[in-house]
Amino acid sequence: SHTPDRKDLAAPMYRNAARLAARQLSVNPSNADTLAALGHYHAGLGERERALDYTRRAVDAAPGDMYVHYFAALTLSQLGMEANAIDALQRALDSGYPAGLIAVDAGFDSLAGSELFRSLLSDADAEPTTDE
Repeated sequence: SHTPDRKDLAAPMYRNAARLAARQLSVNPSNADTLAALGHYHAGLGERERALDYTRRAVDAAPGDMYVHYFAALTLSQLGMEANAIDALQRALDSGYPAGLIAVDAGFDSLAGSELFRSLLSDADAEPTTDE
């Protein structure tokens, strides 16, 4: 018998999550967190244009929200858009997202070999965490 691997299981989970999020969006069409999550889910389903559209709408709705930029980075990373993902990560860090969480996030494994990614994290670690 066929044992499903993680990819087999991921698509129905992304599809279900997207359906639930779309229902939330019908109640509040400008909810940036929901838009950002939908971008991530559609990237997981390989639906590039929909993923990018939701991501753009999320960033437009909440340009200073660290979670929106974090999800944008995840989405862009999933879509293989490395430079854009790193730009979004920089915006997430600038908005207060903890560098330590990005460093251990499996969602960014595809960026681990990138000099830009390593530089981004080392720059974030070097910055003082308190105002002196």
